[in-house]
Amino acid sequence: IIDSMDRYFQLYPVEYTQLADHYFDKAVMHVLRGEDELSLDSLDAFVAAGHVSPWLEIYPAFDSLRELPRYQAVVAANDQNAARHRADIEALQSVERSQH
Repeated sequence: IIDSMDRYFQLYPVEYTQLADHYFDKAVMHVLRGEDELSLDSLDAFVAAGHVSPWLEIYPAFDSLRELPRYQAVVAANDQNAARHRADIEALQSVERSQH
């Protein structure tokens, strides 16, 4: 499975897809291979692109990364992205309510 994922990522680099799942799946592939730094690179790109995932805090594949400061920074950025998205949704809802 990991080799199939690797072939997919070679055919469709993140730069061309910009999909949240792509970043996340690539991070999983790397961590399963023991490539922690590459996994963290993918997770950094995931949150830098504004994506959010509740799986970061519970997905078992990332257990080996949880105590690393860099992983904790990814989780913090994920939380900030989620808060920003929630605020955007609440602002839109407020505008909709004021128009009715």
